[in-house]
Amino acid sequence: MKIDLIICTHNPRWDYLIRTLDSIAQQQISDGMEVEKLLVDNNSPPECSEKLKALCAERGFRYLFEEKQGQVHARFLGMRETTGEIILWSDDDTVLAPNYLAEASRIAREKPFLGIWGGSVTLELEKPVREDVRPYLALLTEQLVQYEEWSNYRDCLPVAGAGMCMRRVVVERCIKNYEISPLYKYLGRSVENLFSGEDWDFCITCAEMGFGVGRMPQLSLTHLIPERRTKEEYLLKIAYGHRYSAQILLAIRGLAPIQVVSSRRVLEMNIRQLIKPAFAKKVLLAEWRGAKDGAEFLRGNKL
Repeated sequence: MKIDLIICTHNPRWDYLIRTLDSIAQQQISDGMEVEKLLVDNNSPPECSEKLKALCAERGFRYLFEEKQGQVHARFLGMRETTGEIILWSDDDTVLAPNYLAEASRIAREKPFLGIWGGSVTLELEKPVREDVRPYLALLTEQLVQYEEWSNYRDCLPVAGAGMCMRRVVVERCIKNYEISPLYKYLGRSVENLFSGEDWDFCITCAEMGFGVGRMPQLSLTHLIPERRTKEEYLLKIAYGHRYSAQILLAIRGLAPIQVVSSRRVLEMNIRQLIKPAFAKKVLLAEWRGAKDGAEFLRGNKL
């Protein structure tokens, strides 16, 4: 079985990237398993790109360059350049458990009904966070998988993008979807926006094809989180981006959008908290703004 492992990166933090690559180099490779490693440089600055090229040559990665800014474009370039039966995504700041590839391969063989699967994501924080912020680290894809679970419902829980495994047949369908709808280019992270949605769309596509989306406790990785990503401003920007992206994805899928109440009603409901808002209230307001702005964007872009 061939597995294509893809890392998409833009101007990465080097100590995190090296830890990611070290974890890949230490993977246990089972008999009959072939692994091709690809790194997609998403328009990093020239000096950074040269360092990435050299690192790829040193580490046995195939280097690809995607000029269009945005993680969604980098991902689809990587997908189009693969031939393996399974694609495994690794972010440039994730440390895979040593048995990740071996377990991913085993699951692919033993559970042919799964089209996408992933596992637990543990956060390694550079600095501690306040107690009122801690519950919202789920915005950084923290998730603990304690038992096997899967579903082929369209609204099933999506698998975290880091560590996600995709079967070839699902990959091919996702590529076709990307080529059909111009709205896809507005999904995913970029330098300007902390949008998302492409992982969720992969899972919806998988379920629509009749395959299961699964979360397996045998798979685990550590997500390295710098201090800046635990700041209020960053987490609120993610909360905003999640809802904005959700509106776009629902439009792509022809599903009902998130309903947005009027700003006056929001003020009436939350006036006391808005005088001195708690972080939880700030998150709710960021989500409301994201849903509202996403809906307004779609009204102005009938594509």
